[in-house]
Amino acid sequence: MASLLLEQQEKLRRHVDEWRFRSRAALSGLGSGSGSPSNSACSAPVRLRVGPTDHAGAGAASLLLTTAAADDNVAVSKFVAVLSHSCIEISRLSDAASKGLYRQLLLFGHNTGGLSEALLEGEPQKMFAHSMPLLLDLYEIVNGLMAVLGNLLRQLDVSCSVRDKNVRPLNSFRSFDLRTVFGLLGEGLSVFLLLDEILRHNGNVRSYLSLFSRMMSKVKSEVDIFGMSVEDVDFLDQVVYNLQKLFDSGFFHRLVQVDSPLCSSINLVKSNHKFMDAFYSFFSERSTEILLRVGSVKELPFDRKTILHLLALLLFFTSATDEAPDKKSMKLLVEMFQLVPVVYIEGGKRIVLSDLMRYYCPPALSLLPPIKEACEAFGIMKNNYLTHLNEVHSRCAYFTLFT
Repeated sequence: MASLLLEQQEKLRRHVDEWRFRSRAALSGLGSGSGSPSNSACSAPVRLRVGPTDHAGAGAASLLLTTAAADDNVAVSKFVAVLSHSCIEISRLSDAASKGLYRQLLLFGHNTGGLSEALLEGEPQKMFAHSMPLLLDLYEIVNGLMAVLGNLLRQLDVSCSVRDKNVRPLNSFRSFDLRTVFGLLGEGLSVFLLLDEILRHNGNVRSYLSLFSRMMSKVKSEVDIFGMSVEDVDFLDQVVYNLQKLFDSGFFHRLVQVDSPLCSSINLVKSNHKFMDAFYSFFSERSTEILLRVGSVKELPFDRKTILHLLALLLFFTSATDEAPDKKSMKLLVEMFQLVPVVYIEGGKRIVLSDLMRYYCPPALSLLPPIKEACEAFGIMKNNYLTHLNEVHSRCAYFTLFT
C-alpha cells in the first residue's frame, strides 16, 4: 500500500513539475513580447492561417503569403468575426453556468438542519421564491446558449456546404480547420447534459417549482387578498410557466424537439453530409489525441472535461439525425470511458460518463448494434469501476484501522 502511494505521489510530482516548466516558458514568452495583443484562444478563438494555393516553389509561396496577408479581405473578416463571436459567447455562457448554476442547483433545497428535518408548510414555496434570481439566470443562460448554438450550426452548415462555393467568402478558402468551433459547440451542448444530471439527482427544484405553481394558482384567484397588482401576478405566473416548460421537457432532449429553437438549424446540418463528415473527422482526431495523452505526463488539464464535450456532441448529432454513430466512433468512446469513467464538475458532483449515454441516447437508437454493444461494454466497465472503488476503500479502511 505504501509503495502504491509513493508511486502515485511521484507521478503527481512529475505532472506538476511538467506544467510548472511549461507555465514558466509561457510567461517568459509573454514577458519578452512587444506588448501586442495575445493570440490566445480566449482573445482569438478563431484564426486564419494563410497558405499558398499551390506549391510552385518557396519564392512563389512567399509572394503568395505576403500578398494574401496584406490583402484586407472584408468578407473573410466578417465571416471570421461571426464565428469568433459565437465561440466567445458560448465560452462565456458555459463559464457562467459553471460558476453560477452547478453548485447552487446541487445544494438547492438542502437546509442546514439536515435531511431528517422536515420543512414547515409554505417553506418550500418561500425558498423557491428566494431562489428566483438563480432560476432566472438559469433561464437566460439556457436560452442564450440555444440562440448562439443555433446560429453557430447555421454558420457551420454554410461553411461545409457544397452548394454556394461561388460566393464570398467561401470562394476565398481552400479548406477549413474547424476544431476550435466544434470544440466550443461541444462545450455549449455539455451544459445542457450537466443541468439535466444535476436536476435528476436533486429533485427539490422540480418539487418546489410544482408547489410554487400551485400556490400561484391560488394567488391569481385572490389577488386582492395578497396585495399584489394583476400585472405583477401575470408576470410571475409567466415566469413560472416558462420554467415548468423548460424543466418538464429536459434541457438536452428539448434541443432536438420539433418546437426547439434549434429545429431549423438541425434540419440544415443533418442533411449536410459534408458537415457530418467534418464532425466525425473532428471526433476521431480529438478522441485519438486524448487517448494518447490521458494517464501520462502529457495529459492536459482539460482533457477529461473535453471527453464530456465530445460525448455531448455525439449524443446531440445522434439524436438530431436519428442515426447511430459509426463503429469507429463508438470504439473510441468505449476506449475513452475505460480510461476516464467519471469526471467531476464544479460543486463536487461526480458525472458517470456511461450513465449519460444510457440516459440521453434515444431509446430507439440504443437498440442498434453499435450503441447496444457499447452500452453493454459501459455496464461492464461501470461494475468493474465500482468494484475497484470498493476494494480501494476497503484497503484504506484496513490500513487506517491497523496503523
